[in-house]
Amino acid sequence: MSDFLKPIGLVVIAALTTILSFGQTKQQTVPNLTSPFQNKTVKSSSTVITPSSNNKRSPEKPKIEIKNGSFFIDLKRERQPNKSVSSNFNSLFELNAQHTFQQMTEKTDKLGFTHTNFQQFYKGYPIDGNLIMVHSKNGITNSINGNLAKFENLETQIVISETEAKNIAKDYLKVTELITDYPIETVITQLPTEKGVGTRLAYKVRIDSYTPFEMCNVFIDTETGKVINKVNLVAHADTPGTAQTLYSATQNITCDSYSGSYRLRESGRNIETYNATNATQLSPAGYSNYSDFTNTSTTWAGVSRLSSFTISTVAQSWWYTIFADATPDLYIKIKDGSNQTVYTSGYFDNTNPSVTFSNLNIQLTNPPYTAEIWDYDVIADDFGGSYSVSTSSGTQSWSGSGNNGTYLIDILGNPALDVHWGMEVSYDFYLNVFGRNSFDGNGSVIKQYVNPPEMQLQNGGSPNNAGAYAPPYNFMVYGMGDGQYMNQVVALDVEGHEYTHMIVNNNGNGGLTYQSESGALNESFADIMGVCIEFYSGVNADWLMGEDIMVSDPYLRSMSNPNGGQQPDTYNGTYWANTANLSQDAGGVHINSGVQNFWFYLLSQGGSGTNDIGNAYSVTGI
Repeated sequence: MSDFLKPIGLVVIAALTTILSFGQTKQQTVPNLTSPFQNKTVKSSSTVITPSSNNKRSPEKPKIEIKNGSFFIDLKRERQPNKSVSSNFNSLFELNAQHTFQQMTEKTDKLGFTHTNFQQFYKGYPIDGNLIMVHSKNGITNSINGNLAKFENLETQIVISETEAKNIAKDYLKVTELITDYPIETVITQLPTEKGVGTRLAYKVRIDSYTPFEMCNVFIDTETGKVINKVNLVAHADTPGTAQTLYSATQNITCDSYSGSYRLRESGRNIETYNATNATQLSPAGYSNYSDFTNTSTTWAGVSRLSSFTISTVAQSWWYTIFADATPDLYIKIKDGSNQTVYTSGYFDNTNPSVTFSNLNIQLTNPPYTAEIWDYDVIADDFGGSYSVSTSSGTQSWSGSGNNGTYLIDILGNPALDVHWGMEVSYDFYLNVFGRNSFDGNGSVIKQYVNPPEMQLQNGGSPNNAGAYAPPYNFMVYGMGDGQYMNQVVALDVEGHEYTHMIVNNNGNGGLTYQSESGALNESFADIMGVCIEFYSGVNADWLMGEDIMVSDPYLRSMSNPNGGQQPDTYNGTYWANTANLSQDAGGVHINSGVQNFWFYLLSQGGSGTNDIGNAYSVTGI
């Protein structure tokens, strides 16, 4: 989510057919269905398909409509052998001999359908994101869909080196140190433009950096050295004994017993929930210096929160210097029971007390806590004293050495419990309904980090955020909100949304690049599954996204009324974002998602009316 923040092609309809039953009218739970997608067999292949002039029987050429690179062909009536179709792609798609196709994977599902995926190449270079999927049964082709590029005479000159390309990408992002060094790929990339589609040979440079925080692919023109695209790999979203959650009341969770206490970990589902407030180094294995959420019993209660801190009076003795420092520049630091600084405020420039530091939103999960008061100085800051912070709710007083003031403590459900319980529900939904064990289908550990450094205001990050980090990281992060626009970004639909991004990232076929229309589909699938998971849980289910976390607005997105959240409900309809303007929400990924969201709502619940472009519709809900 950062911030969670004409009809859909038949390929999308085919992909969603299996989940439509979970949006029935007034349905609150999902039946424990047996998934037809369990126990797939996977085979790898490196077969290269080139134009064939020797085949005696070429498949007939049905009419192919390619829209924004995507297509679907129904071949059931043609009864063409699978190999005959795949060896004649160039004839079928009317491509010259410069285009070739290489088989990448082949899977057979429990229904007996075989799905064979081919990568498209031009002059030996892979066309980034272009995959042709052939679906067959008993050797006879049923359908073909995917992304196809049709162009000729593309210049493939390489002038700059891979090393130069990496340096260009680092300079472009102002990055000096990489977390992980990846091999550089040479690919043909296509970009949406105001005039259509631009096609160039480019270096695809993966950049993972902690300072500044970046996780993206940068595309560098091999001839000019110009940066022609940047694709983010963090999918943002606009963005559980017993556990007193923040948004979903008291819920049952699973935790583990460890060293005389209990942690938010479990081995059955392989879920681990960590506190990243004091975390530092980021690597593909996770963060350094994270900590466990622990409790002395299996009954996990709410936590105390420091909401505000007021300095009413300060003694002059510790900060005042005649002429040089006649008015204080006060700020505070909050330290936990491990003497770690968990918060450092900004300072009030030349301001006499009383001053109040508001919207602190500091979870007091590792007591005892202390508050330090300081005066900012250009040469060396002046220390005014350290004062104990109680975890008892209400307005508390502090004083000593001529300084005094108050602070406010309130008790909240623990947002870490929302994260842990929410992932248990999300995991169960995908396992029980689709037979998918973890985000990758292989039971891998599911790691999630609460309040990571890149989502903390004091580090220049946005706490109004949650995210799923792409491979090789494969974990989720949750911000604590700023208390003004958003509260803690840990609601169940948010968690289901982020977990779905993880599954999309590990689907094995790519295809939902986080830009323009494919990115809008990526976001929409995450919204759809987030809502399905809410209905599966039976807890406060509705057709809104982010309604629990919002402070100033009622929700982030409405699936039943996208226009109400300034999203289109129709392709190219009202509020449609320009997909060629990549500087606006990466081509409208959080905006244009409203089209498929509304489509799913109508298929589930039904409805009638007139859409954004004046077409009347009447749909009976499944």
